[in-house]
Amino acid sequence: MQKIITSKPLNQNKMKQTAVEWLENEMQKTYIFNQNDFDMFKKAKQMEKEQIMFDYINGVIDTLKGHENVDSDKYYNEEYGKL
Repeated sequence: MQKIITSKPLNQNKMKQTAVEWLENEMQKTYIFNQNDFDMFKKAKQMEKEQIMFDYINGVIDTLKGHENVDSDKYYNEEYGKL
């Protein structure tokens, strides 16, 4: 497993863009959205937020338990299935 090391502080002024936000922005360049489209993206963003929060909390718990070497690919495949 490869550890990702960064020297950047966790809290920066620039917010990260999620995959759902990126997709929504790209689609808005070529499609005209109706209210149903906006509602679907709102729901998708909420689901993605819940997944990120769940995974973050579980990562903290695993770290506190001493499980430092977690295989992220294995975890993803078990939780979300293979791509």
